[in-house]
Amino acid sequence: AQQKQTFLSRNLVAVVMVPTLIGIHFGWKMLQDNRKLVAEHEKIDMPPITVCR
Repeated sequence: AQQKQTFLSRNLVAVVMVPTLIGIHFGWKMLQDNRKLVAEHEKIDMPPITVCR
């Protein structure tokens, strides 16, 4: 007997990765905005784009 797939089992990668990416971006922004950790002249605007160049 085949079980009916649930939304979670069909979309597990998206359910895990979307919040993870949002969390990474939010964390990066919080780190970049902390002047004790990053000086104004060291701030990187869009790190993924910079890495891809």
